[in-house]
Amino acid sequence: MKKLFALLLALCLCFSAVAGFAADINWADVEETAVGLAGEGQFYALNAFPLMYWVPNTMTYAEPDDSMLEIGILAYYQTEDEAKWICVQYVDAEGVATIDMLNTVLADAGYGDIETATVNGLTAVTGSNETDGLVAAAFLTDDGNVLVFSFGYDTADETSAQVAALICASIQAVQQ
Repeated sequence: MKKLFALLLALCLCFSAVAGFAADINWADVEETAVGLAGEGQFYALNAFPLMYWVPNTMTYAEPDDSMLEIGILAYYQTEDEAKWICVQYVDAEGVATIDMLNTVLADAGYGDIETATVNGLTAVTGSNETDGLVAAAFLTDDGNVLVFSFGYDTADETSAQVAALICASIQAVQQ
């Protein structure tokens, strides 16, 4: 049942073909499934933005090098074998001001199955690239740029894609 729910969540976030569908995802609804599939984890907050996200303990923080920092990477986590990863990036999107424009940004970046979703009360645009094993959630910032959470997964591992979608479902405002 847990695997079925995780698969349904992944489908909602990434692969829905229903026009105009807006998923409403809440971490409280999927946390048990995430821990069941990926094991224990913890939340990390971004210094520059009031958002936090869950990272499985199987991933470790990798300090962004200068080239990563130059392209706006704020945080990077990966598994020991580097087959799965999380990247948080601040993208200068040249004044993206609407969700429709953000949909275009994700499409231009090579993502398909683009959806508008509400993730823990935050409006996001989600997309996937099954061929490359990518899931992304993008959020507009107050200054007209974009904060992108990208998740790389092993395309040969069904559970890996589900975990990526569940990490995406963990993104939420920092709790005061």
